[in-house]
Amino acid sequence: LLRPEFRKARDMSSEKLTSTTKMKRLLISFGFTDPDNLTSAVLDILSSTDIDFRIDVVLGLGTPHIEHVREKCFSMGKKVKLHVSPQNMAELMIEADLAISAAGSSAWERCCIGLPSFMMIAADNQRDIASELMRIGAASLIDLDSPESFVAQLIGAIEDPLILPEMSEKSKALCDGLGVARVVVELSPTFSKSGEPVRLHRTTKNDGELMLLWQQLPGVRQYSHNQDIPSREEHFGWFHKKLNDPECWMFVIYSKDKPAGVIRLDNVNQSLNALISILVVPEFQGQGVGKSALQILRKMIPDVLLCADVYEENLASISLFRSAGYHFDTSRECYINDSIGLWA
Repeated sequence: LLRPEFRKARDMSSEKLTSTTKMKRLLISFGFTDPDNLTSAVLDILSSTDIDFRIDVVLGLGTPHIEHVREKCFSMGKKVKLHVSPQNMAELMIEADLAISAAGSSAWERCCIGLPSFMMIAADNQRDIASELMRIGAASLIDLDSPESFVAQLIGAIEDPLILPEMSEKSKALCDGLGVARVVVELSPTFSKSGEPVRLHRTTKNDGELMLLWQQLPGVRQYSHNQDIPSREEHFGWFHKKLNDPECWMFVIYSKDKPAGVIRLDNVNQSLNALISILVVPEFQGQGVGKSALQILRKMIPDVLLCADVYEENLASISLFRSAGYHFDTSRECYINDSIGLWA
């Protein structure tokens, strides 16, 4: 469960996900206390190399080694900056190209932002997190008892422009920063007219066949911008493009345990506006499933203006969006839901 600033930082960091520029900035953070003084161990190794990039070091005010670390940072010159109990951790993560850190709970903050990590296991309860992140390829494990190996890993990340972007993409896929929103939704569930619980599940590659079937149902594309029924090749080309688009959030709508449609946000990271579209399959239309899905998405993403582009002939969709709190905005020429900040 992450603070809201990390989800917002995730949106701001979207451009770095596909960047192949070499590493320029390093973040060192082993927690605010760092009882084993791993920070100093990393700085000692880095100071003995000719690797040249900016380094941000994070420690808490109460750490017992703070003066030693402060002196070490000073001795390494202006390229190294010590941040004591910073309130802008998400911002520091956005600016970094790589983190050297412990495999604790802050790993999920880094994953949300898409910050690649070289990790140390600083406590036994971090082993499972480290093992899973390494298995997926979202982080690498380092051994400070073997400085040569650590430096070789670092040089490899500097010289190969694909290592960090690939690690960033895999880490970002693990955590979307919406954990708090999901808890809010579970604590205040939404139901259809028949009393069935309605939920949203993030779309995966396994949903492609079902969505193709829905696109082929009679009348489903009547009010789409492109009314032609897509071929299998066209559909899966579009589907995989959307799955891999960091600016697209797509969810399958479930009524109890049955898939009932799909809801999608586009242009999520371009601004504080997002374009919303929804498809409810005929079997579940008129049951309040679509309205519930729109309300859930509003709870999950309370800090974004949601816009729906609806043809004026599509009276059913207009009625649906109005029932979920949308109204027509003449300046944008679309239906919007501007009830921002419900729980953030």
